[in-house]
Amino acid sequence: MERIGRLRRLGDARAAFVAFVALELASIPLLLTWGNRWWFWADDWEFLGTRTAWNLGDLFRSHYQHWVTLPVLAYRALWSLFGIRHYVPYQLLVIALHLVAALLLRAVMRRAGVRPWMASLFAAVFVFFGAGAENILIAFQITFVGSLVFGLAQLLLLDHDGRGPNGRGLGSLDRRDWLGVGAGLLGLMCSGVGVTMALIVGLAAWMRRGRLVALFHTVPLAVAYGLWSLLSPTSTGPVSYTTHSVVDVVKFFVIGAGSVFGRLGQVPGIGVVLAIVLVVGFVLAVDREDLPALRGEFAVPVALMLGAAVFLVVTAVARAGSTPVSFGTVHSGPQRARQSRYVYLLAAMVLPLLAVALDALARKWRLLTVPAVVLVLAGVPGNVHAMRVYTEQSQIQRKQDRIEILESPRLPLAQKLSPSLVPGAEIARFSGLSLGWLLESLPSGRIPKPPPLSPSEISTETLRLALRDAKVPSDGACRTIAGPTRLQLRVFDRMTLAAGTARIVYYPSDGAPSRPLPFEPKQTLVATTGPLDIGLVPVLQPTQLCGP
Repeated sequence: MERIGRLRRLGDARAAFVAFVALELASIPLLLTWGNRWWFWADDWEFLGTRTAWNLGDLFRSHYQHWVTLPVLAYRALWSLFGIRHYVPYQLLVIALHLVAALLLRAVMRRAGVRPWMASLFAAVFVFFGAGAENILIAFQITFVGSLVFGLAQLLLLDHDGRGPNGRGLGSLDRRDWLGVGAGLLGLMCSGVGVTMALIVGLAAWMRRGRLVALFHTVPLAVAYGLWSLLSPTSTGPVSYTTHSVVDVVKFFVIGAGSVFGRLGQVPGIGVVLAIVLVVGFVLAVDREDLPALRGEFAVPVALMLGAAVFLVVTAVARAGSTPVSFGTVHSGPQRARQSRYVYLLAAMVLPLLAVALDALARKWRLLTVPAVVLVLAGVPGNVHAMRVYTEQSQIQRKQDRIEILESPRLPLAQKLSPSLVPGAEIARFSGLSLGWLLESLPSGRIPKPPPLSPSEISTETLRLALRDAKVPSDGACRTIAGPTRLQLRVFDRMTLAAGTARIVYYPSDGAPSRPLPFEPKQTLVATTGPLDIGLVPVLQPTQLCGP
């Protein structure tokens, strides 16, 4: 009977594993469908336009304080194969990493004694964790998700008894530990999240196998990261989000902790219940297994949970400062803790211990099994909805940017424009994308053709590039514009609308006029090429123009 029971448990475990893998495979087309409106933007252009695979400086230069060698190599390989003709190959990479992270989290839960179907249930919640859609659907987030995956791999590789009489100390090391250090190094080379994962690894190794093993798994990583920090080429620093305010750090911590439970639950009140269940269930689990379990099967989930707290504090110091006005006010200061990328990582760190806690409650009182499952699944519909609508945000602007980016090197005036111009208003503040890079890349065939544009639309895109915003107002004489006025601008001519509003039209020497673009009060525009024939049409009087 004992053998039959063992075989039944083994079959049950295999069924739960196969079901979860099938769910992950089925999720791939769904995730691609939900993310099909996304395209290259922001940080993507830095890897595409300013890095190469054969330049050590490009490979080891930081990106916003992150060590990103592996993502740079991935982008360079995908650029060589696909260019920017298709976004899907880039997106598939981050989706694949996300699904691997979910599979590794399930393995962590199983190692901690969570029953097969309960582990599959929690891991499935993570697969469809739409609140973290940024790290699931945006290709550039292979940086954060890559660090998470390699960090989880190192945790699983160290999570064994080792050789020797007590499985502790350097004598307990084997090949898995060496592979674990290698995985940790790869995690550091993806993003700064690798540093947090290394701290989690050190804590788990110390709890599980002692101080010497913890040092073995972390000291080489600390040395490698220190050498990179000292020797890597300098890069343009990011806009500073750092804070010296203890209040801001506390707010960031509280908002982040509340956000992860709230978004796991989605339904009002469920997040609070999940937090209570985590505490009560874990106390019950430790009582059932006795305290030595904290240094055994519970070491990794506990280390991940403590790592979530460390991650919140470190990120708060680096990112809880006020956001510059030019960057908008959404998720500024401590509110940045609500950002999808952070909530995703926190969920990954919290879920294993939450699974241990809820499974312990269900084991203790079988009648709680169904309510426990309902509690876990309550947030799934809301998270699926969040995943579906994520890429619908700002789609009008991104569609316009895409047209302008793809059309800009093909414009009649492209060769006369400055190669440093950045097409696309939304991504103008990010480095990497430039007209010069697009022109150089055009012969390779890696820049796809834009959708067919009418002559008027071509003139409109030319106007967007040829007239750009300037910070210094024109010092030319001011005059009132009473009606439609034609002007011919030379390169670097500036004009400021001191009062009123107007519309600007570009009249090419060969082709149709552009559609009118707005000219706002106090706005200054500078011509990036010339001569440029334009027309001004007053809208709100009195319209006063200064210069050229």
